[in-house]
Amino acid sequence: MRTDPRPQKGPAGEGKRRGLDLPTTHIEDVLALGLGMDPVSEETTAEAVRATYRRGLTLCDAGYLSLGERMDCPLVTEDDELRAASGGRGIRLEEWRETLLP
Repeated sequence: MRTDPRPQKGPAGEGKRRGLDLPTTHIEDVLALGLGMDPVSEETTAEAVRATYRRGLTLCDAGYLSLGERMDCPLVTEDDELRAASGGRGIRLEEWRETLLP
């Protein structure tokens, strides 16, 4: 597997980074799902940074946790550390699926 991030030459000789065209190919499919987006603001970013230090999480995990808290919803994750840091909000994927079944 190639890990060199430098541009690759495409068939026409132009520079091309592998995989970068995939998100744009499927962006209409993603938008059609109708998912809501959480706007990034100074406040939400600051909360994620505080959670990073307070709970010893990565910024990505802290952002996910912060989003779950703001939306008052369960934090679906298989990450034991993140689930423990969630203060009871964390739930495994299989447990979450069971809540959806009739």
